[in-house]
Amino acid sequence: ALSDCIPGFLLVHLVCMQRRLAERRQDLVLEYAGELMRLLPWGATCVDGAGWPLTAEHIVGYYRRVRRVIASGPPVGQPWPDELLRALAWVAPSDEELTAAALSSGASPSFVPVDTSASETAPPPFLLPLGEQAEVCPYGSLPDRGACWILGPRGEGCGSACAGAGMTFAIPLEWPFEPLVPRIIALTQALPEVFIMQHEWAPFECHVREEQRFHLAAPREILPPEWSYPICELACPCVPEVPPSLLQAL
Repeated sequence: ALSDCIPGFLLVHLVCMQRRLAERRQDLVLEYAGELMRLLPWGATCVDGAGWPLTAEHIVGYYRRVRRVIASGPPVGQPWPDELLRALAWVAPSDEELTAAALSSGASPSFVPVDTSASETAPPPFLLPLGEQAEVCPYGSLPDRGACWILGPRGEGCGSACAGAGMTFAIPLEWPFEPLVPRIIALTQALPEVFIMQHEWAPFECHVREEQRFHLAAPREILPPEWSYPICELACPCVPEVPPSLLQAL
């Protein structure tokens, strides 16, 4: 009986988080995010497909995003830039995402048209380990396949690009299935209306910002961190550096 009201409690927490965000109280936003994850398992069976304007997957994704943004914020006592504050805002799932969540839960949603092509099921996201999406990746980087992917400066190799972002170049566990450049750009800014995807070419994906296009990568067994091309912003795989204090403790 307790779980009947949990989706409502989740929505109330989300509203409170947006209010605290408007007050620039990101510390309280983080506290509410932790409470979201505490409540979610109790109501996960009735969130998807029951008419609520949220899904378990979106709640988990929002929690992860809040953790990444908070981790990349300025030191205590310094003002937060508006860009980071906007990154803490809740983005509601689309009708299509609500439908897919309902179908995967076995429900037949009446609040949106049913797309019967989305029939594959997956484990509930709250049962997946939170490390699945690299919680340690800083804001603006894309966690995928055991690496934090960034767009490096134009004409710069991935080794120096990762170092400039406070990380270290790393070989991913495997090459991502989906193109990287559009997903990295979408983390912090809107994609251009016309964005051209071109054939595989170099060991890394190459973004040519001035021409609103990018090349797919032709992955190799050995990825050269020093490789670069004058007009390219490369999609680079990085991992955060382990602080010296932690290495000493280990």
